[in-house]
Amino acid sequence: IWKYSWAGMKDKWPVAYKVAKAYTVDTDELNKMSGEIDLGGKTPEDVAAAWIAAHEADWKAWAQ
Repeated sequence: IWKYSWAGMKDKWPVAYKVAKAYTVDTDELNKMSGEIDLGGKTPEDVAAAWIAAHEADWKAWAQ
């Protein structure tokens, strides 16, 4: 994981800050995504895009 946030994030990008504070993905889901990359040969971008498409309600709620 690279740098995720910094002290000025709340003021500069308040919605991104809300998402960062609310973000949660359980271990089973992370393991599944890691397996798709490490064992399934998918790119991180493809796995992330699939997760975003399948979990729209989750990530939209994080920004509320």
